[in-house]
Amino acid sequence: MRKILAMAMLVCSIFLSSSAFAITYHYDTLGRVTETIYDNGDHKTTSYYYETLQSPKYIEEYRDVNDMWKWTMEYYPQNIQFWDSRRYLSCVDPNPGSDGDIVFYEFYIWRQYVLNVKLDNGNEIHYELGNSGIKSKIFTAPQNGIAKIDYYDDANWYYTEYFPMEPAPPYAYKNMYGRISKETRFFADFDGCMSHTYSYYGTTNNVSQKRGYLDANATQQVVTYGYNQSSGLLDSIAISSGQTLALTGNISVTGSVSGNGNLNVQNGNLTAASINVNTLTIGPGCTVTIAALPGGPQASGAIRPLNQEASDIIGINTNQGNLYGAGGISVSPQIAGQPNNAGTQPLKGASGQ
Repeated sequence: MRKILAMAMLVCSIFLSSSAFAITYHYDTLGRVTETIYDNGDHKTTSYYYETLQSPKYIEEYRDVNDMWKWTMEYYPQNIQFWDSRRYLSCVDPNPGSDGDIVFYEFYIWRQYVLNVKLDNGNEIHYELGNSGIKSKIFTAPQNGIAKIDYYDDANWYYTEYFPMEPAPPYAYKNMYGRISKETRFFADFDGCMSHTYSYYGTTNNVSQKRGYLDANATQQVVTYGYNQSSGLLDSIAISSGQTLALTGNISVTGSVSGNGNLNVQNGNLTAASINVNTLTIGPGCTVTIAALPGGPQASGAIRPLNQEASDIIGINTNQGNLYGAGGISVSPQIAGQPNNAGTQPLKGASGQ
């Protein structure tokens, strides 16, 4: 029994500090350790609370030699399954001058997964555990606009997140993730979408398609992005039938932008080898360039409507934006009063104007 207790004390000492060693213990009338003093002057107090006689809850508080609080660990009863036992760790902000450090952890003690964290700015991140790893990561405040990330729960781990917990536990606490299956956003992305889903080439982590939806439930699809398997470059943009894709930012497509829908470059610039959509609208100060890009096919220099017969509803409205072509642009049908080959000069005007 003494050997077991000694081993338990050793593990506890390693768990609490990697540099300090316990030299003095204080006990209560039941023989339980209530205070531990370390060789560097730091000390830890332990308080006990019984939720059941067989499974006590206890709290440890660690302070340095100057009695400055460092961390508090809460141990809860193992009254469900041993491997489901959890711990709660509150710790001092390691970098008070910066934003985003973790100051609270909830984690499995034996399964070695972190379930919840709180940041020094008040934001929280919640992790949902699947069959083989983390299946969802949920943010209470935008992380690059993202509210939730879902992962494929297929035991194919592609990413490991380690947590800099202090005190350092005897095991490396880490969350294992599969490939991203869906991202849900707090606000719309550059393409107006509130969610995106992903598919991959085989069992690789190389994205083959990214699909954009106007709603968070991923039911109203507006666009599909295609990616090159080798280079990872954006190969194509396919607009869903009857939808309008509104783009912001600077976007380069090595192949074509196509689909039975409408394209609105409302803020930023777009470069593609060809455009084959119903209507193209170019916002003020924006530029659309038809040109070949490295890794893509030779630019066709063409902007064509999907339905050649529907020329009365096909138009290019530059709205004081610019349309350029490397070696010329062939517009079909031709805009009245405009040259069919614009070269590298801005093409102004709109169908019917």
